Amino acid sequence: FYVSGSPQTYMHGHGTMQEIERQQDNAFARITEQVTKRAWQAQSVQVLPTIMHRAFNEMLTGRPGPVHVEVPMDVQVEAAEVSIHPLDKRLPIGVAYPDPSAIEAAVKLLLNAERPVIVAGGGAITANASNELTRLAERLGAAVSITWNGKGAISEDHELFIGAVGQTGTTCGNKITASADVVISVGCRFTDWSASSYAKGVSFSIPPGKLIHIDL
Repeated sequence: FYVSGSPQTYMHGHGTMQEIERQQDNAFARITEQVTKRAWQAQSVQVLPTIMHRAFNEMLTGRPGPVHVEVPMDVQVEAAEVSIHPLDKRLPIGVAYPDPSAIEAAVKLLLNAERPVIVAGGGAITANASNELTRLAERLGAAVSITWNGKGAISEDHELFIGAVGQTGTTCGNKITASADVVISVGCRFTDWSASSYAKGVSFSIPPGKLIHIDL
């Protein structure tokens, strides 16, 4: 959650502070829009409670991600009577359950798998799923590789850990994962970075390998 300042609202476009010697208005909020789920600029203190309410909701629900709120200097010192929205009203509740038929199909794949490999991504970290992931690996006897942001999803001292996968992965991690007949992805988005620019056989061999994708 990133909160930043900016010139006073009445000075936007006048070349002050962040705008000094620039040929355009303050564009910081537009810049952060490219790397956050959403960005807001508070034009008055009255709208801040609603903005903060929505920002926390955006940050914590769906796929978690960063948000940005820009508060101009005059808004920072502005005083007003406002109502604060309870944060617990915006916290995510409940659990999304997958299609039972998809679970049944995944179980059939795993029962027939000869070389299953679990790939843990950043989603496994965000969801605090390390214990469940480790138990699944031990139950299946499946090797576990990690993406660059999945580090910590399983202890690197665990006998089933084989290293990292992807462009910055290890030789062992990439080779064993690429040889898997079933890949169980836990919180992995398969970016070009973690999938070695999608070069078949380098990190993954899908197809002919099968993929079970668990999105967290």
